[in-house]
Amino acid sequence: MERTADGWRLWAEVRAGFHLPLPPQHRRPDGRYPLTDDGRFWSAMDFPHRPKEWRTLRTEVRIAEADGGWNLDLEIGESAVPLALELCFRGGGKLTGVDPVPGQKDTYQLVKGYGTYASGDDVITFGPGNGSGPRQPAVVDSGERYSWMGGDLTPAGQRVLITGRSPLRYRLTLR
Repeated sequence: MERTADGWRLWAEVRAGFHLPLPPQHRRPDGRYPLTDDGRFWSAMDFPHRPKEWRTLRTEVRIAEADGGWNLDLEIGESAVPLALELCFRGGGKLTGVDPVPGQKDTYQLVKGYGTYASGDDVITFGPGNGSGPRQPAVVDSGERYSWMGGDLTPAGQRVLITGRSPLRYRLTLR
């Protein structure tokens, strides 16, 4: 993260390998392979001999004050992957302009226009929505959820997803 003349800039690059089938010369008739680490998880998949197809995701967010609120300009690029921007609001407020995500408690999607979150006299307007399509909304699948004593990846409160696919250029406004 760095300070810029008109606000802030955040950026990141992540790269992950998708494991392809094990080449025939490394396959074992009994299917037993040593437990190895691929950098993200441990499994008996013979990672050292398994070819990978790499995906890279580059993200840049520029944040600037504008019209009594904030503009967040996002540029997400390189590999084509489904994505979700997750806006998190404390419980107890009222959301409007958003659609519930089936099977996901307290999770909504902003498909078009602008949504609002109101709590008491305070109101936040956010958007615009970015449509919907295949694999949208991109949510954490139960098989991907990591948990530990007293927590998981899902934040408390109400969540609004603005979804899309990379590469993507998008401006989120918060007023």
